[in-house]
Parts: sequence; C-alpha cells; structure tokens
Amino acid sequence: LKGKQKVEIEWALLAIAQNLRKKVA
Repeated sequence: LKGKQKVEIEWALLAIAQNLRKKVA
C-alpha cells in the first residue's frame, strides 16, 4: 500500500508537471 501510494503521488506530480509545460508552451 505504501509503495502504491508513492507511485500514485509520483504519477500525479508528473501529470502536474506536464500540464505546467503545456501552459508555458
């Protein structure tokens, strides 16, 4: 469960980073 939460958090951060790049570009 702990490992799964870490992966989900990392995936969410990656999605946020991609959205920020889209807004900047």
